[in-house]
Amino acid sequence: MKQPRKHHYVPRCYLKYFATNHKNEYRVKVIDKDKNKPYIANIKDIAAEKDFNRIWDSEKEFYWEHFFSSKVEPMIPKVLDNLIAVSNIINNRSVILDKSFKRELAKIICFQQLRTKKARKMQFRLGEKVATEVLTSVENELDKYLSMEQRKYLNDFKYNENFHKEITFPIITSPERLDKFIEILLEKHWVLYKTPSSKKYPFLTSDNPVCMYNFSSKSTTYADNGLGVRETVIFFPVSKNLLIALYDPRTYFSLLKNVDGTLVVADADFVMNINKLQYKQCLRQAYFSLDV
Repeated sequence: MKQPRKHHYVPRCYLKYFATNHKNEYRVKVIDKDKNKPYIANIKDIAAEKDFNRIWDSEKEFYWEHFFSSKVEPMIPKVLDNLIAVSNIINNRSVILDKSFKRELAKIICFQQLRTKKARKMQFRLGEKVATEVLTSVENELDKYLSMEQRKYLNDFKYNENFHKEITFPIITSPERLDKFIEILLEKHWVLYKTPSSKKYPFLTSDNPVCMYNFSSKSTTYADNGLGVRETVIFFPVSKNLLIALYDPRTYFSLLKNVDGTLVVADADFVMNINKLQYKQCLRQAYFSLDV
C-alpha cells in the first residue's frame, strides 16, 4: 500500500474552516515571516512537511501518521461543525459550551498543541538536554564497569530526530497523559468569541494555532506558558468566525465566572489584537480567509 509522505501538523480538516472553497479546492491567504508579501496557497500545501511523522527503520514507520489521520482528525469536523451550527442560532451571552462540549474541544486543543512543528522543536531541545545529562551521569557513575563496546556506544550515540519521534510519540498520545491535560483545561473559564464581521474582521489561524499568552510577562514562549500556568490564557481559533479563549479562574479572571461557557460577540479591536498575537507566536506562517 502506498504510504502518505506529506504529513500535516495542522490538519486540512481544521484549516478548511479558514479557507475559501472553489471547485472543491480550499485556499487561504498566507502571511509568511520569511516573505515580503502575502500569497495564496492551497491548504494541502501548508502546515505540512515530507515524512514529518515518519520513523525510519521502524515497525511503526508510518503508524503515527495513520494514527493522527484516523484517530484524531475525524473528530475535528464533527465537533466544530456542531459548534458552528449552534453558534449561528443562539444569542449573545447565551450558554453554548457545556462540560461535554468542553471535553471534546479540550481533546482537540491538546492534540493540536502537541503535534505542531514548533512544539516538536521545543520537545526535541528538551529531549536532547535530558539525554545528554543521562549519558553523562552513566559515564561518570559506571565508568569503571563499562566495556570498550559500551563506551563506544555512549560516545557514538546521537539524539537525532528519528530517535526523538520514536520515544515521544507514545508519550504525547498517551491516553492517561491526555486525560490529565483535559482535566486541567476543564477547570478553566471558557468563552467562545464571535467576530462582529467575518469579512471585515475574520479570525486568522497559523502553523501553531493553539496560542498561549502569559498576560503577566506578555510572553508567548513555552518557557513562560503552559496548560496549567495560572498566568497563561489560551486562544484557539475555531473558524474565521469563532475563537475559544480559556482563562484560569485562580487569577482575576475569576470575574469571568458568569460568562463561563457563553458566546460573546467580540469587538473589532479584540479580533485585531488576537490576530496580531497569533501571528507573533506562530513558527513561520499565519493563514486567513480570501474573503477579506
